[in-house]
Amino acid sequence: MPLPFGLKLKRTRRYTVSSKSCLVTRIQLLNGEFVEFTLSVESTGQECLEAVAQRLELREITYFSLWYFNKQNQQRWIDLEKPLKKQLDKYGLEPTVYFGVVFYIPSVTQLQQEITRYQYYLQLKKDVLEGRISCSLEQAIRLASLAVQADFGDFNRYGSQEFLQKFELFPIDWIQDERVLEEAIQKVALLYQSFKGLPVPEAEMLYMQEVEKMEGYGQETFQAKDNTGADVTLGSCLDGIFVKHKSERPLVLYRWHDINNMSHNRSFFALELANREESVQYQTEDMETSKYVCRMCLARLKFYKINMSSLEECDPLPSEGSQKSLLFLSFPRFPMLSRPSLPSNKGQPQPTVVNPVRRRSSTRVSLPKPQTYMMPPPQMHYNGHFTEPYTSSQEGDLSGQEKPRPKKDFKKRPVSDVPPGKKAVEGLPPAGMKKGAKSEVKKMGPLKVAHLNGLSISRQPVHSEIKDEPERASNDERCKVLEQHMEKGEVLKEYESIPKRPRGECTIAQLPESGDRNRFQDVLPYDDTRVELVPTKENNTGYINASHIRMTVGGQEWNYIASQGPMSHTCQDFWQMVWEQGVSIIAMVTAEEESGREKSFRYWPRLGSRHNTVTYGRFKITTRFRTESGCYATTGLKIKHLLTQQERTVWHLQYTDWPDHGCPEDFKGFLTYLEEIQSVRRHTNSISDPKNSNQPVLVHCSAGVGRTGVVILSEIMIACLEHNEPLDVPKHLLALRNQRMLMVQTLSQYTFVYRVLIQYLRNSRLI
Repeated sequence: MPLPFGLKLKRTRRYTVSSKSCLVTRIQLLNGEFVEFTLSVESTGQECLEAVAQRLELREITYFSLWYFNKQNQQRWIDLEKPLKKQLDKYGLEPTVYFGVVFYIPSVTQLQQEITRYQYYLQLKKDVLEGRISCSLEQAIRLASLAVQADFGDFNRYGSQEFLQKFELFPIDWIQDERVLEEAIQKVALLYQSFKGLPVPEAEMLYMQEVEKMEGYGQETFQAKDNTGADVTLGSCLDGIFVKHKSERPLVLYRWHDINNMSHNRSFFALELANREESVQYQTEDMETSKYVCRMCLARLKFYKINMSSLEECDPLPSEGSQKSLLFLSFPRFPMLSRPSLPSNKGQPQPTVVNPVRRRSSTRVSLPKPQTYMMPPPQMHYNGHFTEPYTSSQEGDLSGQEKPRPKKDFKKRPVSDVPPGKKAVEGLPPAGMKKGAKSEVKKMGPLKVAHLNGLSISRQPVHSEIKDEPERASNDERCKVLEQHMEKGEVLKEYESIPKRPRGECTIAQLPESGDRNRFQDVLPYDDTRVELVPTKENNTGYINASHIRMTVGGQEWNYIASQGPMSHTCQDFWQMVWEQGVSIIAMVTAEEESGREKSFRYWPRLGSRHNTVTYGRFKITTRFRTESGCYATTGLKIKHLLTQQERTVWHLQYTDWPDHGCPEDFKGFLTYLEEIQSVRRHTNSISDPKNSNQPVLVHCSAGVGRTGVVILSEIMIACLEHNEPLDVPKHLLALRNQRMLMVQTLSQYTFVYRVLIQYLRNSRLI
């Protein structure tokens, strides 16, 4: 069937996966949108949850989990420790999974991150509209008014009753009388007007503060029978486990601090209380239900016992306006991720209520006193006894005040000394090469070709800051300065003035034993910036063709490793580097093969292949999930060190839309790739050891200098824009080349960086 309006879909490098080896699952977010992940059969619920959290830029993952409908159409929380596919195959009604709040807290003012508060608000609104939280008509009207303000902000047409009738304001089928419903909507319209001027985050906070006082808040209930056979509602809440009889008998509450333990036996669920010798038993529907009730109640018991003191001690949330000194710029959100734009008054169009995956924002608030929550895994295996609680490190990089983090992590590209307009011929040997220098003949690189063309590399750098840039220029002004700079032809002269190999000895790289570890014999790491591996029997010099790149912008250090694409016999070295350098993110800016030539050997297992694993020396690599987003693919990998049995998660981000020759034409798409790297880096920093929260991002293409250099230079220059530092592109490129030769290979790549910066500034106008 042809696409409407003559639209054409780009071809991307997609994997063909087997349904037996993979699970393609849709996950519904709290705003109603769906994201799709391809998971391996071994992927755990925790890995899937982490992928969703990264997509939402959610660091306070403690409160959230994933759930599904079982075959009896009941909501069941995923066991995060077990493979997701097995649970859905055995118990699930369908392969759809839902994201939501699993642990509620007494006061929503303790939520630290704006995106956490937003997701929590969406959950509470869902709880109200689906009838899980009881409220009076007056409360429902107030909540509906706050929700309209929170979802749409100030807009003069929202007061019309006709407009409000199109949206779900009250619990499903709650008001049956049409006249009563009409009056209630009228009251919502009037009350909404009184909230005019109230910022959206404050409207959300007021909504949540109303809901947290209502009956049903934070409860999960089950049907059961007591020891007399009477029907009861058994449930967990913030205070403990309650039992509600259908008769007029008072509600029974077992507080968390009075509960020692819980267990299940067949269909019976038992509570072991501190002040009783005998346990209290309740019979559930069947054995699976009793097991589930026990698992979830134990998880909540642990959560509340561990965190109650910190919940009570934490200071209330400061107002957003009082935190101006702690604001820092974030990467701009793109239209697909933003709140819906408001309709114009022309023709009186009606807006569509679609909440965003992430709220578009040019600022993020860092709160001065974050919580140190410890999360009991709700999916631990219970044997009737507690296991030791563990501390969540998701907030581990925060100490009193949140440390500034790099906001984006972008990659680098291969560079060469070939004059503009001429292509490097990788297979051509230089004049005078000795007969028998076999490895050099087969690995001819761009520098030698440039040398054959008579290009000198001894030119002195010219410091060329962009002229006429206002000291405190607006984004519009900076955008115009960059555009004029390109129109005047300054970029060509500027690029030609920067030496491609300004310094550095490469003695280790030129050793005979290092020769076959270099993809190109003229693209080598300097001795003083090369990545040094722990020597092994197979590699006694610890050599790999990769360089440390460190840049400082706005007082923050940006760490990278620029590497060549692995070859079939260097994959073990590559993964050893990933392990030893603490790499959590690999940004790959090439295809495995282009124009029939290998650019990078495939060093990770294909999702859907047998067992989804591959072993290189002392390291076992497993592919857990993969998701595609236009011009890039995000893959979750597990790396296991076979000697110590330790495991780590590595995020593999491959840009899939770079043409065989030239540069991407989709500047917005390239910026979304940079944003994805930024997002994953924030996620990995937030869950890492605070002592090692700025680990390098590993960027590679084929030679590790051209496309790799483009990504890093783009990242650094965007950081300059965000910190209002001078846009001295040649100075920063020279700094990169002082750490790895030939960064940014061609004039077209250098020009591409400028166009990316212009697009970034244009996007910033939309904020």
